[in-house]
Amino acid sequence: MRLVMIVALAALSAFANATPKIRGDFLRVAKVNAGSEIERVECILCHVRPPRRNAFGRAVYDELRRQPGERVTEELIRALALKDSDGDGVKDMDEINQGSLPGDPASKTPNGGGKQPLIPAHSFHPLIIHFPIALFLFGAFLEFLGKHRGSEELRRAALWNLGFGAISSVVAVATGLVALFREGRGFEGIALTHLILGASSALCMVGLVLWRRKQILDTGLYWALLVTVAVLTGVAGHFGSMIVRGS
Repeated sequence: MRLVMIVALAALSAFANATPKIRGDFLRVAKVNAGSEIERVECILCHVRPPRRNAFGRAVYDELRRQPGERVTEELIRALALKDSDGDGVKDMDEINQGSLPGDPASKTPNGGGKQPLIPAHSFHPLIIHFPIALFLFGAFLEFLGKHRGSEELRRAALWNLGFGAISSVVAVATGLVALFREGRGFEGIALTHLILGASSALCMVGLVLWRRKQILDTGLYWALLVTVAVLTGVAGHFGSMIVRGS
């Protein structure tokens, strides 16, 4: 048992020392400016969250496997100079030379970089997602207010908001899936949690609106579902904000 523990600790130590060495060699060979954002972010240069790599990290890994001894060489740097891993219209080495992150399309060079793609890697998902959140939650508020005041007008307005919220939620899920693939995040971690919650929320929104659209509902089940979907929508938005902040 003691021998097994020693071998395991040695393996973990080797794993822990490998990544900093590769990073150090990369900073040296690529001639990264001291104090730049690339130097400050450390592991996030190549990882979404270690050990999971971002698009740039996968490009570096692929090139490392082609190099003798899997070392960072001038040939590796030249190969990266031809790639645009994050799809923001700026080559990887141009981003590194100008101080932005080649694996993050939201990280821009000081002068705005080169030509930007017509549709960014996030596919406008961060913009579109605000519509279902705002519309559905405001619709739920109007629904409760209309019931409290006995106002059919408020509840009709609520249905319109709930309906447009449900429609926009479908668009939000679609753009979220596209962004997931284009940014290379994969079906794991916070991104997967956000996707599951967002898709579940959209499905529930659509179902609730289809149920509600024929008549005004006052059953306990309806109100419980309305609150549940509103909370689910808020939680999905919270996990989305964690992705944006990189938490």
